Amino acid sequence: QINSVNDSAVEEYRFSEMISDNHIVWTDDRNGNFDIYCIVQGTPEFNIGIVPGSLKLVKTDLPVFRTNNSVTFSVQNYGELYVKDVLIEVTVNRTGNTPFKISYPGFISHLASRANLSFKEPLFRITVKEFIGAIFGYIGVDYITIELIPSGAFPDTNPLDNIDSIDVKFSDIFPIFSIFDG
Repeated sequence: QINSVNDSAVEEYRFSEMISDNHIVWTDDRNGNFDIYCIVQGTPEFNIGIVPGSLKLVKTDLPVFRTNNSVTFSVQNYGELYVKDVLIEVTVNRTGNTPFKISYPGFISHLASRANLSFKEPLFRITVKEFIGAIFGYIGVDYITIELIPSGAFPDTNPLDNIDSIDVKFSDIFPIFSIFDG
């Protein structure tokens, strides 16, 4: 809306590239200052989440063994604010054992409002030491959980969509070693 009242504020349209529809900007040219003012009408929504149905276990072709050692998923910024500094934790849950987090979590440094990012997070690195450790560490696996942990100043308006899980058996990760499924 253009202000048409003389001597109140600048009465002509300039330009604006607003962060969201909740922001109001105007210029006051009384006293020759041309000061710029901005207010937020309400609090912008901060809401990120894992896209439902996007979490999947995927294959990695190794020279000797085929294994499904990664998970893929998409993260959506449903809110009106950009998102920054979000930790992505992957937790492996096992029958009769303490759950463990993978050693190298993911990270979202910046995600614009309404934007979407796809991720591929490895469950273990493709080294001999980690491969052998994973064979024994993943015995009894029941499910894998992905959790988004925002570090921003605003609370997430819907934290329930920051967590998603997928049912997984040992043989899903290591098909060649399916005899260890119990």
